[in-house]
Amino acid sequence: MSNLIGFLEHVGQDAQLRYATKETLESALSSAGLALDARAAILADEHDRLAMLVGATKPVCCCLSPDEDDDADESGEDEIVARIHHAA
Repeated sequence: MSNLIGFLEHVGQDAQLRYATKETLESALSSAGLALDARAAILADEHDRLAMLVGATKPVCCCLSPDEDDDADESGEDEIVARIHHAA
């Protein structure tokens, strides 16, 4: 896994490799000694599969919204909404 992350970092830092032909990329993958499934995922541009291989989870977004209560203190609601927007 660390080889895969290291390789992806290297590709991101090397403009020639980042925009390389498929053949050049295959050669770089072979030289890096990555597992076949990682090589296949990179060559197929399968982001979800790469994320799975490195153990990444999908981003999670959570939002809290005040109840639609007419008697609620509106300044309190504004403060909650402001905190939510500030946290994002």
